[in-house]
This record gives sequence, structure tokens and C-alpha cells, in this order.
Amino acid sequence: MRIIWRNLVDSATLTASPAMVETLPVGNLQTDAREEVARTTSLATQTIDVMLDQDELMQGCVLYRGNFTSGATWRVQVFEDDTMAVQLYDSGTLPLNPPKPLGDIDWGIERLGITIYDGWGYTVTEHWFAPVVGQFARITLDDASNPDGFMQASRLFLGSYMEPSYMPMSGMTLGPKETTKQERSEAGTLHVEAGAQYRALTVAGRYLPEKTRAGVGDMQREAGMRRDVYVSVFADENTARARDYRMQARLVQLDTSAMGATMLVDQQLRFEET
Repeated sequence: MRIIWRNLVDSATLTASPAMVETLPVGNLQTDAREEVARTTSLATQTIDVMLDQDELMQGCVLYRGNFTSGATWRVQVFEDDTMAVQLYDSGTLPLNPPKPLGDIDWGIERLGITIYDGWGYTVTEHWFAPVVGQFARITLDDASNPDGFMQASRLFLGSYMEPSYMPMSGMTLGPKETTKQERSEAGTLHVEAGAQYRALTVAGRYLPEKTRAGVGDMQREAGMRRDVYVSVFADENTARARDYRMQARLVQLDTSAMGATMLVDQQLRFEET
């Protein structure tokens, strides 16, 4: 499980080229509201530059709640600074919404080229890489055949990640929740006022070493229940379970840790999708 809990994008200066829709600017990638998207004006190649105030550790990038097709690609580059004279990392061109592996396709029912996000209404793309320290990143997007006529996403995560040892343990839970309201009439009909649906994820770990305990404590202190984080339980997988267990989320409770006689701790983390 990997968690980006300190999102460098939030304090960065973002620049889009070409400029995005005036009412749906690139700055919307810095907000946690799912309805606030950054949208391109066309299907021309789009770059998003991330300028940081100082050198920072980077090893993960996530583009959340996008509208990308199976033909879309992206490229993540990290440089020492905005002169782009010294490149620290280059992902090369990667698929943004890759097709399912052949072994996962339900043959005779699903079409060849189907992705894990078909029918979801949005895509999530994550990319992990060896840690580098720099001050500038460039993300390049291409989706020339997108039937929407534009590209969009609601959140960008960039930074280092925590990968807790021995977490999750057996008993991890995931399930949907809704803000839907139900009321039964006098005649017995159950009326519904439709609301939004979101996911709730609970993970627990036992015998966590000191490095993991300290990392979880830092996340609870700095992000707390106030700031959104990105959680990916099955990182690097292109599978339905990876899709289901990755989310932009917040901690909804700050559980205490319990230290045993071995000086190792047990810890539970409760997340809800934002």
C-alpha cells in the first residue's frame, strides 16, 4: 500500500500550455472538490508544469478523475529547476488508461481493448518511480481521439509516498456509502432522494516497525482529517481490485496506536473517498 499524504502540487505554481478553459483552469487540479476540473480547450498536446518553491523529493504522480480514453498517453519528467537543463527523471510515453490484460478480459462478453475504467465515468492514473530531488516537473498529455473533444481531470498528486510495512493485514474492509435519503410514504412506497456515492476503506497493521509508526504519525499530524491524500493498496496493478482500492481520500478518524511488549505497534487507518 502506498500513500501520498503530502501533495506538493498544493503549494506549487502550475502553468498549462496551451492555456485551459478560462472557467476550468489548471488551478482546479489543486483543489479537492471532484466537481472542479481542469479542462483543455482542444485535443492538442497539453503540458502542465509544476514549479516548486524549493527542492523536494518526488517518486509518484497521480492524475485523478480524468476522462481519458484507451488511446491516451502521458509523460512525467522531473528536472532540477525550470531551466530544464538537468533532467532527473523521464517516464517516457506511457498509457493513461491502458486496456485490460488479455487474461482479465471476459471473452465473448467484453470487447478487446476494454479498460478497467469503462463504465466508471472517470479514470485514475498513477505512476511510481525511483526517488529524485528536484524543483520542477512537466506532465505531457495526449488523447487525440477523445470523443469529448477535450481532456480533463479534477486532481493532481505529486510527491513522495509512504509504504507502511505489514499493512494492510487480513481484515481490510472496503464498501460503498451514500448520501441518498429514503422515506416511506403512508401508503408504503419507499421514496428516494438520490445522493452521491463514495467509498470507505479501513486498513489495519500489526507489529509495525518504528519507521512505519513515525510515518503514520506524521500523516496524522500534518494531513489529519483536514487534507486529502491519495491511497493505492495494490500499486502498479492494472486490475479491477487495484481500481477499487485506490482513491483520493481523507482520514475520517485519528485512531491511536497500540504498542506491545515488543515495542512494535498496531495501527488502524480509516479513509473515505472525497
